Amino acid sequence: MRRRNGPIFEPDKTFLKPKLARELALTYGTPLFVYDRKTLEAQVARVNAAFSWNPGHKTIFPVRYLHNPAVLRVLHQAGCRLLCGNAVELKLALMAGVPGEDLFFSAFFPDSASLELALSCGATIILDRGEQLEDIPLHVYGNRVLCLSVNHEQIQQSILRSKRLIHSKLGMAEQELMHTISRAQSRGFKRFAVVMDADNIGVDIGSMSLMTKYLLYIAHKVQFELGIRLRWCQIGRNMHWPNVHEPSPVHIEKEVPLVRQKWEFFAAEEDGWAIPIFTQVGSYLTMPAGLYITRVLGIKKNSIIHVGTDGGFAHMPKGTVFGRHYHTSKVGDYRLDDRKTVHLVGRIQENIDVLTKRQCLPPLKTGDLVVLHDAGAYGRSNSSNYGGTLRCPEILLDTDGPRLISRRETFDDYIACLQRD
Repeated sequence: MRRRNGPIFEPDKTFLKPKLARELALTYGTPLFVYDRKTLEAQVARVNAAFSWNPGHKTIFPVRYLHNPAVLRVLHQAGCRLLCGNAVELKLALMAGVPGEDLFFSAFFPDSASLELALSCGATIILDRGEQLEDIPLHVYGNRVLCLSVNHEQIQQSILRSKRLIHSKLGMAEQELMHTISRAQSRGFKRFAVVMDADNIGVDIGSMSLMTKYLLYIAHKVQFELGIRLRWCQIGRNMHWPNVHEPSPVHIEKEVPLVRQKWEFFAAEEDGWAIPIFTQVGSYLTMPAGLYITRVLGIKKNSIIHVGTDGGFAHMPKGTVFGRHYHTSKVGDYRLDDRKTVHLVGRIQENIDVLTKRQCLPPLKTGDLVVLHDAGAYGRSNSSNYGGTLRCPEILLDTDGPRLISRRETFDDYIACLQRD
């Protein structure tokens, strides 16, 4: 464990003071999510600063990671554009006051209502396959940039350093991409960009730069074969905010210099140009800006100590499904001595109902508050009603203090869609 300024376990410290945490728990009940405006703004500024060398750089946030309009508004005001995948996400972004020109729409198989809304509100469309071009009328789309998604399987082997491929459903192979741009050009489209979204491409440092290298190769090929200069290329890689449980965390400050090397080599060529790079780093922006507070209901000692809470995996499914370990701390207790290794679990009678495992915490008793750190993504947007669970409230620590941005779900909400005799 690390020490800093005395016997304090550094990751236990958060943007939320213990007194305020207790006040929020008393006012709104537990469990609940708490987000911090300053941290959200700082994360966007951090990514923008890392890419400050690139002219025209933009940071893009996928709405699916945290879809509350109040948070989306903060991200947009901080300089983010938003990526939506359906009509619901588009409407949430519009509720947040985000104009259509700052929205992207990308869907694997979009339904007609979602595509129609994306076209009408002025969002930039990202095509996942060539056939979708027929659904984009030029007289409606106008002079907007038409984006095309690139499949990443061709660069996976060099990233994973093995012959095992994780087949991706996203994007077009190189031949289909070139053919689609050529057809779009013949139909009158003039402005194009390319996107690569590679959530599962690997976690090694350098994968983002290899994505950049491949997209710049595509941009070079489009220029010399079709006579088109792309407006930008977008690298989409979901980077988790590093925590103490990750053996080799990836920091954006380590990734970006490698990206810059590839970009500068491309831009320095005789016929190259300073193409903007857009970045979609996903949950990296919001994870450190969120906390999940839950209350201890009891302790059970078997081969390991199980701490029962009023929360559960229905609120925080990402840790259970993908094995992510959220760092956890006891509110107001930073002691290093007498800590025990425990599992934090929920109330559902299944072994899958685990919030996080192998947490080293001070002594706990019924009524204590426990905080899961880095919970600013995959929370309420991924939560469910499994086991009769009601979705918990969300609080935003704004410039003028905490405010409720999503109330606790009630039983009436839960049964509102049920057809009763």
